[in-house]
Amino acid sequence: METPTHETSPLAMAAELEDLDGEPAAQASPTGSAHSPLFPTEDGDVGANEFATVRRRRPPFEWTHESTGDLIRFVQSMYAKHGDMMVSKTAYELRTTYHDGYEEVRNQFPGLWGVRLSAMLTQYIHLVTWWTEIWTVMDATAATAVVDITTQVERQGMDVENFLSLKHSIDAQREVNIEALVAAWDGALPSRRVGRIVCFLLDVTHKEFEARQECATWSRSRKRVELQSRSLLEDHQYAQTSTHLWHNYETTKEEIRQGMATLDGEILEVTQIRGKHFNQQHIMHELIHRRIAMRHAIADVN
Repeated sequence: METPTHETSPLAMAAELEDLDGEPAAQASPTGSAHSPLFPTEDGDVGANEFATVRRRRPPFEWTHESTGDLIRFVQSMYAKHGDMMVSKTAYELRTTYHDGYEEVRNQFPGLWGVRLSAMLTQYIHLVTWWTEIWTVMDATAATAVVDITTQVERQGMDVENFLSLKHSIDAQREVNIEALVAAWDGALPSRRVGRIVCFLLDVTHKEFEARQECATWSRSRKRVELQSRSLLEDHQYAQTSTHLWHNYETTKEEIRQGMATLDGEILEVTQIRGKHFNQQHIMHELIHRRIAMRHAIADVN
């Protein structure tokens, strides 16, 4: 499975925080709980109190078409809830209610109660990677394909509805605004619960960005070859025709130059977005790293 290109994921830093509490990791299951010391209750990542006493060790969660669809909708709902809270809540309210918003969304998907947030991130990244592979193949054969999209997707083993839902999510170019949360902390360290949720959204955002970038790169390469082929063809035709084709020749060449300029502009935009993502992740990395250092300092004093 492909992983994000940055060296240290903010969620990985949050996992390190989890290890500092000395709690053993638990496997996810369709009905069981996944104990996470990053949450206040014994079963904080499940989202339902009735699962608080379930044994920690459970068989690995089996992802089906239905649970995968729930995961995609869960991520969509988390984006919507995060965005709504960023504009509707004051800084003080965000400090006290942000995690409640997460739990509200969590409880809308009982089929995922037994899956920890880190496991959902792993599965979602796998899904986006898988979707990208299917899409690039479909894009490369679009000109000659005679098979409908449903058959092409099903041949790759992915549910068509989930494929289209992922396409909608990736094409939405979602971004995570964390300025309001940083202002709410006002120099203080974020809680581990809030940190894990924000890191989850940042990692999902970056993975979706990488998927768009890879698809666009494949598409640009194909279009570049097409444009270069057109350019060579026009040169050949120009050499064999009279001057009355001069106007058409110049017009076509200008279209090709504009196409090349558009591709270069897209590459510049990708670089700018990448820098924004890495800056956001650096902020989260520094905040969480400070918390780790503080916990070690407290441990040394004790």
